[in-house]
Parts: sequence; structure tokens; C-alpha cells
Amino acid sequence: MKYKVIGFILIFIIIGGIALYFQRLNYYKRIGNGNPLPTPSVVVSPNISGSPTPTLSGTPEPTPTSSASPSVSPRPEKTLKIEVTETAAGLYESRAKKGTVVHFTISVMSESRTLEFKSEGITTGSISPGSSKTIEFTLEQDMTFTPYEMPAGTVAPYTIKIIATE
Repeated sequence: MKYKVIGFILIFIIIGGIALYFQRLNYYKRIGNGNPLPTPSVVVSPNISGSPTPTLSGTPEPTPTSSASPSVSPRPEKTLKIEVTETAAGLYESRAKKGTVVHFTISVMSESRTLEFKSEGITTGSISPGSSKTIEFTLEQDMTFTPYEMPAGTVAPYTIKIIATE
């Protein structure tokens, strides 16, 4: 009986140690020691153009106050940061007014696939696993970014749309 109790205690300690090991391994992957986990998310922070749709975690910046001297009004800006894998994206659609300067950052969370995003007249170029790339453009019409797995050029099963509103 005494040996059974000791055996159960040892098994419990071993299982607990294994669970702790995998928990810490998962934690270190999340903080950047190793490849990040593919957990799609998005941070949308518009400047002047107001609250975007969908509002996931929007943080509008303060609207500039008018001054006594006349000045040229700045163009509205919108920042999109999207984490993607070869099979999913953290955001599939966003809206901005025509003429908005869009800062579009794509982070490839895949552990093994290089991706390239293309839209009419715009390409990101290759984005390696675990890295990101920012492109900037003025939104004049609806844009649909299609991801391609590189180097084969296979189309990934989703698109990211930025819709131009009036």
C-alpha cells in the first residue's frame, strides 16, 4: 500500500512537470522567443476619419483644433495592422473614406509559409514567416488584397478588402 501511494505521488509530479514544461514553452513562443503563435488579431487606429467599421480595438487620435492662421487641412489617415497565416486573417474587411492615406501592415504569423499580397496596382512583395511589411497608399477605390503562398504562387483561401466610402 505504501508503494502505491508513493507511485501515485511520483506519477502526479511527473505529469505536473510535463504540463508546466509545455505551458512555459507556449509562453515563450508568445513573447517572441521562437516563432509566434498564429493567433489572428487586429489593431485598427484611425486618425481623423472617425471610427471604422468593424471597430475591433479602435483608438481614435484627437482631432486637431483650429488655429487662427489658415492652413491646409491634412489628409485623413488610417492605420491597419493585420496578423495573417496561410489559411486565415485577423480582419477581412475595413472601411475608409476616399482620399484616406492607408498605412497597411501585414504580419505573417505562419511558421513555414512566405506570403505575398496583391491588389490592383499594389503588391507587398514577399513577406517571410515571422516578419511583417508596411505599405502606404491613398485609397481612391475599393481594394481587395489576395494572398499568394510563395514561391509556388498558390492562392490562399481568403482576401482582405478595404472599402472606399464617400
